[in-house]
Amino acid sequence: MKYINKISILLLFLISYQNANASTNYDVTYCYTCTLSDMKAKAKYKLANYNSKTVFVINAHTDEVNTFEVTKEVEPGFYHIFVRKITGPSNEKMIVENTIQNFKLLKNINADPITFQQLHYRNTRNFPVTAHMMVSSPNAVGQLVFSVSSLLSERASESLLNSIDRQVSGIANKVIGDKELRGEVYHIKFNDGSTVEVIVTGVDIDGNNKNPIVRVSKVEGSMKDSEGNILPDDANGLIGQQFDLGGGGGDANIAAWMSMLNRLRSVGHVSGNRCYWENENQVICPFEDQN
Repeated sequence: MKYINKISILLLFLISYQNANASTNYDVTYCYTCTLSDMKAKAKYKLANYNSKTVFVINAHTDEVNTFEVTKEVEPGFYHIFVRKITGPSNEKMIVENTIQNFKLLKNINADPITFQQLHYRNTRNFPVTAHMMVSSPNAVGQLVFSVSSLLSERASESLLNSIDRQVSGIANKVIGDKELRGEVYHIKFNDGSTVEVIVTGVDIDGNNKNPIVRVSKVEGSMKDSEGNILPDDANGLIGQQFDLGGGGGDANIAAWMSMLNRLRSVGHVSGNRCYWENENQVICPFEDQN
């Protein structure tokens, strides 16, 4: 009886192994020289430990998508790997092509600033409504970064809405998104005219639904008020500076400066105590305490 049970377990294992290898596996990669031999080599490399895989090779210069079927035939003592180019359309190839176009569109929106009204979670408590609120405030910076990441991720997910193959969509979004967006800088403009920049650090994939997650971080030294004055990431950067606010920024900019200095003063930061209003349009932050 024990012998029969061992045989049954072995048969179940073999059936499961065969079924796992019978399902289609997909991958996406880029080529740069893109000769036929180069594309086949790229596809072959993606086979890894699988017995078969369909690989979409994208021309990094033209965005043309070529499909290759890679298979491994094992014989005693050695194995052969065969790479065959597949011509003609397919639903999976169309998903890859649509994903390329979607990320191209998402990449191009950085030509115009992202406005405050477009930001997600902007009604959250203590969400930064001006760039000034992020000076020496990791919490405010974190909220903005999360908001922009959510916005870009939502837009990147649009290519998945009509996709019936989440496996292909997930791989395509990870590879193509990372290629197209990594290093892209997006400008954020608040209602008072102050600005900040964020940079895409990479694209990940949600493990459950395969949706893309666009990761961003704030660009250091990129915060400015509406008149172009640089707002330091750390309030210590205010010390020794003079800021002229009479260049047309208006009452909103002055109010934002007042709010920032009051906040810094309330938490006991040295800049909050040293910075003072020389007149209604000028803030001076001396090295030495003037009192």
